[in-house]
Amino acid sequence: MSASQPYFIQGPLTAEIANIRSPVRQFLDELCSSGLRDIQRRYREKASELAVPSVPRSDADPGTVGTAADWLLRFLVDSEPELDLVMTGAAACARAGVRVLPALAEVVRALGMSLPSRPAEHVRVFTGPTGGNNADAVVLARSCWAFALLTEAYRGGPMVAAAGPLGQFRGAAATGDDLLGLAPPAGLDQLAGFRHVFNATLIPQLATRTALSVKLA
Repeated sequence: MSASQPYFIQGPLTAEIANIRSPVRQFLDELCSSGLRDIQRRYREKASELAVPSVPRSDADPGTVGTAADWLLRFLVDSEPELDLVMTGAAACARAGVRVLPALAEVVRALGMSLPSRPAEHVRVFTGPTGGNNADAVVLARSCWAFALLTEAYRGGPMVAAAGPLGQFRGAAATGDDLLGLAPPAGLDQLAGFRHVFNATLIPQLATRTALSVKLA
């Protein structure tokens, strides 16, 4: 890949860093003369305890937890964040025979929103946290888990959609309650912990950052 060719990251950044063939990983290896793995090791040795302790993968997939926490933060700083990613994920599900768009519309309505008719064509300007979405905390957490699964379907495509938790709805008509019921108890506990950390520590810091032009979705 030449310097003039753009490289688009579709999956999570952690996956790019783990992939030794990724231009992102290769760049970091060149940047860190002692090696990326050594940098990570030294960081872990000096880092404080996790603000939200991890749980076994069998109880809640850590990747899904992280993506759901990302969605949760968006809803805590913006009452109606853009939903392009979940819309694209629903389209990937449809190609796998998993029809979840009507169910997704129900979930979105429970958050006081409506599905967009087409992807956003503008860049959002972050002017600081607003009051956030005022949906019930548990409903919001369950919604963010469903959004995380749809985001993973977007990143991985139809095969990931069919192989994951959403695959159980293949050939069936899923409902909004079905999507909200996908969040495991341990995952909800994790998101409750992240919500506390976000409200107590991160969002007050974000409040000092204004006029940041970002694509939120």
